[in-house]
Amino acid sequence: MSEKGKGVSSTPSLNITESKQAEEELARLSEAVRMSADSIVISDMEGKITYVNEATLKMYGTDDPKDLLGKSSFELIAPEDREKAFAGMKEVMERGYAKDREYHVTTKSGSKILTEMSTSLVKSKTEEAIGFVSISRDITERKHAEETLRESEMKYKLLFESSGSAITYFDTEGKCVFLNRRGAKYLGGEAEEFIGKSIYDIFPETANFYVQRFTKIMNEGKGYIFEDSVELPDGKRWFSSNIQPVKDESGTVRGIQIISDDITEHKRAEEELRSSEERLRILFEYAPDAYYLSDLKGNFVDGNKAAEEITGYRREELIGKSFLKLKLLSPRQIPKAAALLAKNALGLSTGPDEFILNWKDGNQVPVEIRTFPVKIKGQTLVLGIARDITERKRAEEALQKKNEQLNAQNEELRATEEELHAANEELRATNEELRDAQEKLVRSERLAAIGQLAGGVGHELRNPLSAIKNAVYYVRGKVAKSELGQKEPQVIEFLDIMDDEINSSSKIINDLLGFSRVGKPTVSPTRIERVIDDALSYTTIPENIELTKKLDTDLPEVKIDTDQVRQVLVNMILNAVQAMPTGGKLTINAKEKDKFLEVEIADTGCGIPQEVMDKIFDPLFTTRAKGIGLGLAVCKAIIDRHAGYIEVKSEVEKGTTFIIKLPLRAE
Repeated sequence: MSEKGKGVSSTPSLNITESKQAEEELARLSEAVRMSADSIVISDMEGKITYVNEATLKMYGTDDPKDLLGKSSFELIAPEDREKAFAGMKEVMERGYAKDREYHVTTKSGSKILTEMSTSLVKSKTEEAIGFVSISRDITERKHAEETLRESEMKYKLLFESSGSAITYFDTEGKCVFLNRRGAKYLGGEAEEFIGKSIYDIFPETANFYVQRFTKIMNEGKGYIFEDSVELPDGKRWFSSNIQPVKDESGTVRGIQIISDDITEHKRAEEELRSSEERLRILFEYAPDAYYLSDLKGNFVDGNKAAEEITGYRREELIGKSFLKLKLLSPRQIPKAAALLAKNALGLSTGPDEFILNWKDGNQVPVEIRTFPVKIKGQTLVLGIARDITERKRAEEALQKKNEQLNAQNEELRATEEELHAANEELRATNEELRDAQEKLVRSERLAAIGQLAGGVGHELRNPLSAIKNAVYYVRGKVAKSELGQKEPQVIEFLDIMDDEINSSSKIINDLLGFSRVGKPTVSPTRIERVIDDALSYTTIPENIELTKKLDTDLPEVKIDTDQVRQVLVNMILNAVQAMPTGGKLTINAKEKDKFLEVEIADTGCGIPQEVMDKIFDPLFTTRAKGIGLGLAVCKAIIDRHAGYIEVKSEVEKGTTFIIKLPLRAE
C-alpha cells in the first residue's frame, strides 16, 4: 500500500523471491549432485562430457575435471564394451532412457572396473533433446562377491549332491525340505519324490520314534549321534546319523539336519570280530595244551584250563604273579627262561625249549614251551604254549634203552660183517688179478696170432700187388695214347679204379706188417713239435678242412721212438680227415700237464657211437667199408709200449677228440 492508501502491485517482489528460491533450490541440487556417491556425467548430444561430479573423478582415478571434460563419453568405455554402449545409446534415443546397463570402463591408470549405468535423455522446455545424463556406480566388488557367492553355492551344491553321506533336512513340522541323491537312493527313489512329504509318509512304521527324537533335539537345542538299523527297500541296513538342530540368527530352531553314513559293513565286521573273538576264546580256553599270557617280566596275565592243570594253580592264583614268585622253575632254569623273555622283547619267537615245572604240590612235570611276542592294546605280551611231555619222555627213555640193546647187538654184527667184508675184499682182489691175467693172456695170444698171420700174409701179398700195380700203370699209359683210349674213355676210368683198389689193398698189407712189427721202442729225447710237423707232411689235408695247430711254447723234450709216434699221429690224422668227407675243422694241440706231454687231435666229423666206443682199439674191429681195423690197435700198442695211454671223447654228429698222453721221464 502507498502512503495515500492506494493499492500498489507486488509482482516484482514476488519474482525476486521466486528467483531466490529457485537459486537456492538449484544450489541445493547442484550440491547434491556434486556430493552424490554415484557418478553423474552430463554430456551433449555429440556425447562430449560437459559435467562430472566428484564421485566420477574418484571412480576414474583423477582429481582434475579437465581429464574428463570435453572427451567423448565413449572413450571412457572399455573397447570390448563400446559396441554394447552404442546399442544402449540407441535405446536412450528411442525410449528416452536405458537402465542398469553394465559396462567396463577404463580408469586413468589403465585399470578396468565394472560399472552399472543408467542413462536418460535431457530435453528442453520445448521437448528438444539437448544432452544426456548418466548415473553409474562401481559394482566390481559387488560382482566379485556375487561370483564368490555363486561359486560357494555351486561348491556346496556339488558337495551336497556328491557326498557319500545321506543329507536330509526336515522343518519343525516334520516335512522333508530337501535331501541329496545319496539319501534318495537309500530310500529307493528320486529326491523329488520325498521333498514336501511328512516323516510319517517316509517312515510310516517308525515315524513316532523319529518324531520323539527330533522333539528332544529341538527342545534341548543340541545335536546327537545315533546308530540305528533301518528297514529300506533293499533290506535292513545300519546307519550312523549326526542329527543337529538348525537355528536362525536369533537362536530359534528352524529345522533338523541329518547326516547319515551307511555303516552296515562296519557292523558286520564288528559282528564277525565278536564271533571270531568268541571262537578264539573257546579255542584258548579248551585247547589241550597250556596257553598263557605274560608280560615281559614273567608276570602271568591270563591262562586257560590246561595251564591250571599243568601247574596245579587256579587261574586266579596265577594272574598277577610271576613264575619266580610261584617258584615254577628251579634256580638253575631261571637264566634260560630270562633269555627267552629277552628274545620276546626283541620281537623274536622261541622254542621248542624243555623245562621241568615244579607243580603246586611239589611234583615235577617235564614240559616243552614255545613263546611268541604279541601286541594287545598297544602292550607287548608273551603268548606261551606249554605241552606236558611226560609220556613222550617215558617213551624216549624206553626207546633209548631199546636202542642201546640194539646198538650192542649191532656192534657184534658189525664186527662179524667187517670180517666178512675183509674176506670178500681179498677174494674180489684175487678174482680181479685172475681176470686181468686171463685178459692179458688172451690178448697176448690173439695179438701173437694176428701178428704171425699179418707177417705171413703181408709178405705173400705185397709182391703180387706190386706187379699188378706196375701192369696197370703200363697198360694205362698205352691205352691213353692209343685210339682205344680216345674211343673208349671208360677203359681208363676202370684202370683208375683198379689203381685205387690196389692202393687200398697196399694200405691193408702195410697195416698188417706194421702190426706184426710193433716191438720195443727205441727212445731218445725228441721235440714233439717236429714229430707233429713230420706227420702232417706225410698226410694230405683236403681244402675243405680247416687245420689249426695250438702248440704251447717251451714244451719239454719227450723220450719216444720218433718213427713209432709219427706212425700213431699219421694214423689218427688220417682217421680225422676220413671222418669229415664234407669238410670241417681239424685241431692239433700239444701241452704239458701233470708230468705228461699231451697231444690232442680233434675233428668235427661224424663222431663215434657210444655203443662201439669200448671196441675201437680191438684188433680187426672196424665200422668202415674199407680197412680191416688194425690202425687204432697198432696206435694203442705203440703208446702202451711207451708207458702212455690214449683217451677218447666223442659225440655223434659233433666230432671226436683223441688225447695221446706220453710220460715225461725225469733225467
